[in-house]
Amino acid sequence: GGNLGITYEERKQYDKALENYKKSLEYNNKINNDLGRVICNNSIGQVYLKQGKSSKALSLINEVLPKAEKIGDKFYIALTYINLGWAYSELGNHQLGEEYLMKGKDIADENDHKQFLSMAYMHLSNLKNNKATTRKHWLTSALLKKFRKNT
Repeated sequence: GGNLGITYEERKQYDKALENYKKSLEYNNKINNDLGRVICNNSIGQVYLKQGKSSKALSLINEVLPKAEKIGDKFYIALTYINLGWAYSELGNHQLGEEYLMKGKDIADENDHKQFLSMAYMHLSNLKNNKATTRKHWLTSALLKKFRKNT
């Protein structure tokens, strides 16, 4: 189920990807496989993020963070941190976004997980752009308010 989900996700067929990831999750729940849950929730979360459903993604990924940490597999810990950082960033929580992205980046760096490193850098640069944009909007509206008061 999971592998087919990846194929659909790469083709941007998100509903079909979700269907496959959720089937896979059901199976992992049935056999009580925590690593499977970590993988499936991260996959589902990533699709939700691509669909702009950031809070849905956040709660799913948050749910498996303790499981990922307990299993101790650095690959999936890095992935979970990066996805959390991505979700927090999308929700406008730049501080937590950056914190988790940096955590994920450091683990990926230490363990030579190159695909996660580039993922982390991509989201960190998006985060910096969003922060700059937010600040620009804030400054502009502050200036406008001041200007309106004085006219």
